[in-house]
Amino acid sequence: MTSIWKVSTIADSALERKASKDVSTQVEEEEEESFTVEQILDRVQYENGQVYYLLKWLGYDEEWNTWEPAENLDCTDMIQKFEHNRAMEKAARKMKNIKKSVQL
Repeated sequence: MTSIWKVSTIADSALERKASKDVSTQVEEEEEESFTVEQILDRVQYENGQVYYLLKWLGYDEEWNTWEPAENLDCTDMIQKFEHNRAMEKAARKMKNIKKSVQL
């Protein structure tokens, strides 16, 4: 009787480990699901230096836009283009302000 119990316990334990492994594999697969960034809408940098981007996701309405930390993103070209355009807009605003102050 004792040996049967031990075998049953070992078998149950092996089944539990397999079930646990199956669940963790499923969770990993869900975590690996990726989404495509359609557009970067905005940027914010916190006092601790961490940068977040407001993203529009391809195939999703604007209500699904999310703020994501830069280190989680894999769209380097899109980020560089966004940052370049942002810098150009900032320079244009600065020039416009300089022209206004010279005219005064």
